[in-house]
Amino acid sequence: ISKMANKYPFTLSLSKGVIALFLLASASPTWAADLKGQVRLDGPLPAAEKVTIEPKKGGNHSTEGCWSLLKDSQKLRVDSSGGIRDAVVWLDLPDTGTSPAAAPVLIDQNQCVFEPHVVAIPDGGEIAVRNSDSVIHNIRIFREGKPDMLMHQWQKADAADIPWRFKEPGRYVVRCGVHHWMYSWVFVVPGRSFAVT
Repeated sequence: ISKMANKYPFTLSLSKGVIALFLLASASPTWAADLKGQVRLDGPLPAAEKVTIEPKKGGNHSTEGCWSLLKDSQKLRVDSSGGIRDAVVWLDLPDTGTSPAAAPVLIDQNQCVFEPHVVAIPDGGEIAVRNSDSVIHNIRIFREGKPDMLMHQWQKADAADIPWRFKEPGRYVVRCGVHHWMYSWVFVVPGRSFAVT
């Protein structure tokens, strides 16, 4: 257990459906440590869900090349002990500017699913979207709650990774315009003290 966990012990529990958690600490820490903890669901465990993917009616949304048409739901993933996968946790600390620039975070399209489903990056950080499938994808990026598309680009099989830099904190969604069930969340966090469970 890190120095900070000893100094600021915490137990986290979330209600069903909540995936983001904010932790506050001293505004001017004089020490460095790793943040360790768990995010657990408070209450009965939900049954694992499966999603049957199918083409969108009236469009050119194909399932060809997507392997199994029965996929694991990514909405709320909880293990047998109640641990929640894909919760974003960060410390509300000022960015000292001393950390080196982070490498782009890879989001891969594999079997017509974005992996990972949730990523967190620092303000000004970058993702790189890869197509590991044998089919074409159509990358679209939106800011949560905003209709305007920030990026729209086709990506053929075996094409180069597509980079995208985020200019301000917030929650963003990366979607595929060909396969309507495909999406991934990008949390752009102020500072560099964050993790995804």
